[in-house]
Amino acid sequence: MRQASTAGELVMIGKTRDAVYRNALQPKTNPEICGELAARIDYNSGAPTCRIFDRTVHVIGANDIKAENKIGA
Repeated sequence: MRQASTAGELVMIGKTRDAVYRNALQPKTNPEICGELAARIDYNSGAPTCRIFDRTVHVIGANDIKAENKIGA
C-alpha cells in the first residue's frame, strides 16, 4: 500500500465552515456510508480544525474575495 506524505499542512475550504461540515465531513462520519473508516474522522461543527486519519486539517470558510487573507495566511 502506498503511503501519503506526512509533511505539510492540509486544508479544506468552503463558503463557510458549516458548509464544509455539511457537504464533505458529515457524510463521511456516517458508518453506513464509509464503514469503519468513519471512525477515523473527528470534527465538531464550526471548529477551525478536524482530524482525518490522525492528521490535523484546517477548515476554512471563505465566502468572498475578502477571505483571500484567510487562505494565504
